[in-house]
Amino acid sequence: MDWTDPGIVRAIKRQLGEVHAEERGALFEGFVAQFLRASMDYRGLCDKMYFWAPAQSRDTEVDFLLAAGDRLVAIEAKSGARFSEDWCRGLRAARDIKGLSRRIVVCPAGNPMVTEDGIEVMPLSRLVGVVREGSLCG
Repeated sequence: MDWTDPGIVRAIKRQLGEVHAEERGALFEGFVAQFLRASMDYRGLCDKMYFWAPAQSRDTEVDFLLAAGDRLVAIEAKSGARFSEDWCRGLRAARDIKGLSRRIVVCPAGNPMVTEDGIEVMPLSRLVGVVREGSLCG
């Protein structure tokens, strides 16, 4: 059995109380993953979804790389309450991937913004809206 959702694992282990700080990142990333997978299956969001990490760097990665035709969208999920430039490390490393049209950091809440180098930072509610509009990969 593949335990891809940390929330399900937590429930099976009967850890139903308050979420601890060290769990927040995995739970938020899992929630975003499930949302993107469902949107891919039911809304045709994209053709494929990947995890990206360059071979030459062990500490650089992008949580989700969505492929829609020849266009790619990179998304990094971060559970923090305040934006940090460090959140963009993987997205900056991925900037030269052929076909990459958007780089996005999604977090639980906050105001949308764009970094100087074009990385979009948005709360989950905005990502949901963009997916519903059909404009994430289009």
